[in-house]
Amino acid sequence: MPDFVVDVMFEGREIDSSSQDTVIETEETNQDMFENALDMQTDEETCVPRCEGLECGPDGCGGICGFCPYGRFCKGGVCIEYCVPDCTGKECGDDGCNGECGTCDDNEYCAPNFTCVLKGCEPQCSGKECGPDGCGGFCGSCKEGYVCDPQKFVCIVDTSCHDVTATGRCVGNELQWCENEVLKKKDCTLEGLLCGYSDLAKKYMCLKPEQCTPQCAGKECGPDGCNGVCGQCGEGLVCSDYGKCGEPCGTITDSGTCQGEMLVFCHGG
Repeated sequence: MPDFVVDVMFEGREIDSSSQDTVIETEETNQDMFENALDMQTDEETCVPRCEGLECGPDGCGGICGFCPYGRFCKGGVCIEYCVPDCTGKECGDDGCNGECGTCDDNEYCAPNFTCVLKGCEPQCSGKECGPDGCGGFCGSCKEGYVCDPQKFVCIVDTSCHDVTATGRCVGNELQWCENEVLKKKDCTLEGLLCGYSDLAKKYMCLKPEQCTPQCAGKECGPDGCNGVCGQCGEGLVCSDYGKCGEPCGTITDSGTCQGEMLVFCHGG
């Protein structure tokens, strides 16, 4: 027999112990409450944890089916990687974290540019090499180094400077620099020269090999700007875009993840 106490309270009622009816009624009341309490305890004792197909989260009986490792959190009983949804400029479609940025009406569909477009829309691409098709899609795309002319909808050379300055840079043996907000390019190989940094001019130029000054200050590895390298990384390490040796990022992105009390993120590869 389970070991517990059932309290019976009689408020505002005086019990006549000499009355047989009262005694019987009291005994029946006590028995009913005892059976109810026993049923409750039996239910608790027979609770079966439900963890089939679950990696984490509650088991339905006050316990846990499992815990997620660092860098992951529990969602719907599954451990998933920490992710920051990105819905900038999106009406609908994937948020990058297995979620949705929004939904379209029944008479609309989510187009490739993440906007809601009326069903039955006819793309208008006649005479267009690129650019929008009027139905949330595109008539075509331009290869690297080219952009779509927003007026003629044809691919033209990208002359925007982006992050290139007047000081310039070397891409392989091609010299690139910004002049009057227009990107300029020159293949140094055609003149038998090397693309490199000139200490005298304080900018990148096509130079004779003996004039090129290696740029390795603060760098452990990577190109020196004179077709050489500043150093090599040890086994298992990679060279970042900033000339530093470190562990490869693997699946970790620049958004980062938590490993215990430490924030870990990818920077420069």
